[in-house]
Amino acid sequence: MSDTTVRQPLTPTPLSAPQYNDLMWAHLRTREGMGGRIYTDPKGIPTMGAGIALATKGADGVFRLNDPAEIGRQISGDPNNPYKFTPAEQKLLEDTVAKLNDPTIGDDKARAAAAQKLIPPLDLGKEAATGQVVAANNKFGFTLGQDRMKDLTLGKLPQYTKSAMDDVKKAAIERGMTEQQAQAYVDRLRGSKEEAALTSLYYNGVQSPAAIKAILNGDRVRLRQEILYRSNPASNSSSQGGIADRRKAEADLATGDPSTWTPEEKARWAAIENSPEAQAYRAKFPNTFPPQQEQTPAPTATATAATNSAAAQPPADDAPASDDQAADDSGAKSTADAPDDSVPAVSGDTILGHARSVMGSGAWSPGCINDDLVGMDDKRHKYVADMLDRAGAPVPNEPDTRPTSADWADPDFDIPGWPTVDGAAQKGDVLAIKPNPPGFWDYGGGVRFATGDDTTVGVNDFGNVDESDWGFQDKQAPTVRRWDNLVDDDGKEPVGSAWF
Repeated sequence: MSDTTVRQPLTPTPLSAPQYNDLMWAHLRTREGMGGRIYTDPKGIPTMGAGIALATKGADGVFRLNDPAEIGRQISGDPNNPYKFTPAEQKLLEDTVAKLNDPTIGDDKARAAAAQKLIPPLDLGKEAATGQVVAANNKFGFTLGQDRMKDLTLGKLPQYTKSAMDDVKKAAIERGMTEQQAQAYVDRLRGSKEEAALTSLYYNGVQSPAAIKAILNGDRVRLRQEILYRSNPASNSSSQGGIADRRKAEADLATGDPSTWTPEEKARWAAIENSPEAQAYRAKFPNTFPPQQEQTPAPTATATAATNSAAAQPPADDAPASDDQAADDSGAKSTADAPDDSVPAVSGDTILGHARSVMGSGAWSPGCINDDLVGMDDKRHKYVADMLDRAGAPVPNEPDTRPTSADWADPDFDIPGWPTVDGAAQKGDVLAIKPNPPGFWDYGGGVRFATGDDTTVGVNDFGNVDESDWGFQDKQAPTVRRWDNLVDDDGKEPVGSAWF
């Protein structure tokens, strides 16, 4: 088994073809604006309709004008009777594109401004919102009606949808699906709100592997975070405000309203919303995020228990959670038992599923991540804490509060929610052996998850996650701990199994 084991992806929200087309047109005409003429976008690129670019930037960084004959066919909508640019109009297009490539004109911002002097950008008040054309701004001999702009936009969507779905399929295969399974999931995404969100991102020039990973992980909390807060870089400069609105709409398409989520999801989202990253972003764009919006109320004790302390989000399934995302409020290793009503029901299958979901990963090997971790034991107990965070049976997970292998192995050391037990280990139990003293020839210790079959899952001596007979070898007598509210079935979707 490898670290590409497949989780259950999000279940798509299907739309009929008319619903999908109407949704995409309404979304894009609002987010892109409607230009019934050729105009320049914020980057100075000649554009028409709802963001139909007439020049393309190649891999060499050079902008090139699209085929004028093809542009003419797009304008008329009739392949046999395309709009024909006059020599002066074609020269204007070529000169505008040349400004974008002119190395003597400062930076990209200056080149965009130079291009916009030749072909005016949209008047946001009089043109973009209505599709009307201000005659003085129109340098060409045609105008586009709304029906033509809609047809143009919907006609361009398939190429962006294909790019997005190709990336989904590739990522699905990389994460363990067969070719047939990956294609079947892509087919399920077709015509869905989730596909619409990805298509809009790609239409806007944003490829988000992290968002695709979240879809394949069935993690709409992470998906919303990636689209809403992590897909609008500062390089968008003056366009950032409008793009913030767009990302909000795309996040809503992809994940729905967080108020409809499960208690566990709401708790995780509340932690994200309270993070410095989210607060700084919202403060930067108050028009997109009025004070009452995107402020998920603090989770109740019951909801909080589902993810413990901060529980910001599970990490990507091939890397450990960062310490600042899995913080505990205690500030010290607790010696007090957690209240009974704060211990959520979790099954051994859920705990072991998360432990196995990163099988083969070397993300917890020395020197790979987390500068606070310097030794092999640190990596072992960090892995255990990260997996328990994901499973909803957490322990403190900061450098000075996270239980070490020795702590797990010490029956007198109290780990809230994880008492020691006698008898045979069960699936999802944590097994630990106290390490030998520093300088001893054999490390000897460790902490891993029991599978219920006389094997355990954890980080091996080479820093990789594996399954072995560690803990059941001759003369080994590990301490066994069990989640205080371990159940046979917690109602959660299986982790590490295929989606179908």
